[in-house]
Amino acid sequence: MKSENKHKVAMERVQTAIDELESNDFTLYFFVVDCKNTPNGCMYYTYQLAKTLHDKGYKVVMLYQLANEYTPAEIRSANKKNQPLDPARTFEGVGNWLGQEYAELTHQNVMNEEWSIKASDFLFIPEALSSIMLQTYKLNAPCKRYVIQYNFDNVTEFIPLSVEWKHYGIYDVVTTSNKQAELIKSVFPYVHPTVIPPCIPPMFGPTEVGKKLIVNIVAKRQSDVNKIVKQFYWKYPMYKFVSFQDLRNYSLDGLAGELQASPITVWADDHTPFGYTAIAAMRCGNLVIGKVPEVLPDWAVQKDGQLRNNCIWTYDVNAIPDIVAQAVSAFLQGNDDAFTSDDVATTCQEYTIEQWNDNVEMFGRNIVKERINDLKNVHAAMKTQLESMQVVE
Repeated sequence: MKSENKHKVAMERVQTAIDELESNDFTLYFFVVDCKNTPNGCMYYTYQLAKTLHDKGYKVVMLYQLANEYTPAEIRSANKKNQPLDPARTFEGVGNWLGQEYAELTHQNVMNEEWSIKASDFLFIPEALSSIMLQTYKLNAPCKRYVIQYNFDNVTEFIPLSVEWKHYGIYDVVTTSNKQAELIKSVFPYVHPTVIPPCIPPMFGPTEVGKKLIVNIVAKRQSDVNKIVKQFYWKYPMYKFVSFQDLRNYSLDGLAGELQASPITVWADDHTPFGYTAIAAMRCGNLVIGKVPEVLPDWAVQKDGQLRNNCIWTYDVNAIPDIVAQAVSAFLQGNDDAFTSDDVATTCQEYTIEQWNDNVEMFGRNIVKERINDLKNVHAAMKTQLESMQVVE
C-alpha cells in the first residue's frame, strides 16, 4: 500500500508538469558565463536565443555562478566611498558589448540565491560547461536539458577524458549549423540535434557614408595579424597610406560602424564555427578575403562541397597580403566588380532576423510539444504499472 501511494504521488507530479506546460507556467533557464563585456560567439548565440524566446512570451532566466558576489548594498557603499570593485566579485555581463536589452534579462546567481527547477522547466547549458552538466545530473534535475553547441572544439576541450554526454543524461543539442550537427553526431550518435542558424542583426547593412581606405582584420591570433600587416607593408611600400584595423573586442554597434566605413575585410580564423563578421562585412558592402577555416561553415560551401564565390578564398595566410594589395588596387580604380558577385548577394540574403525569429518560434513550440508528449507517455506507463500493482494486491 505504501509503494502504491508513492506511485500515485509520482503520477500526480508528472500530471502537474503536464498541466504547467499546457498553461505556459514554466521557465527556460540558460546557463551563461561572465564574458566581462568582451565579445564571445557562444554567449552571443545563447543570449540571442534567450532574448528572442523572451520576446515571444516565454519566461526566461539567465543563470550564472559567482562566489561571494557583491550585494547591492555593498556596491552602493563602495560607490559612495569611491572604492574600486573587485572584478572577481562582480558580474559584468554583456550590456556594453551586446546591448542593455540583453543585460536586462532576468539574471540569477545560483551560488547566492536559492534555486529550484521543475519537471516542466527547460535548462540550456553551453557546451563548455560540462561541470554544470555533471552537477545537474548528480542532483537529478527533473527538467529537460539541452546543450547549446556553438563550437565543436569546446566539446573536445572541456569534456573529461572517457566521458560523453550520455553519462550526464543529455541527449538533445541546439547547434548553429549542419556541419556542427554532423560533427557532434559522429562522436555522439545518440544525440538529437536541432539546427538553428544564427542571424546577422539588421544594423549590419549598406550605408551612404563614403568608405575610407581601411582594411579590417578579423583574426583570433595576434601572430596572424602581424603576418598580414607587416608583410603587406614590406612588399607594397607604395601603399603605406593604407591603414589596418583589428576588429577584436568591438561592441555590436561599434563593429557595424567600422564595417560600414571600410571597403575591405580580412577574415582569418581557423577555428571559427560560424563567421559572423564575415557575413556582416558582406552586408556592409565589404570585399571579404577569407582564410579557409578547418571546418567550413554552411554559408561558405555549395551543395557539392565546393567553396562559394562569396569571399576571395585562400588556404595560406601568407598569401593574404598579396590579395589585399589587389583589392586595394581595385578599390582605388573604382572597380566595383571586384566587390560583388551573385554568391555575395545570396549570402547577404541568408541569416536574416526574420528567418531567425521564425526558426526560434518554431523551436519554442516544438520543445514544449515534445516535452508534453514525453510526459504523457511517462504518465500512461505509470498508470499501467499502478493498475498492475492493484491487481496483484
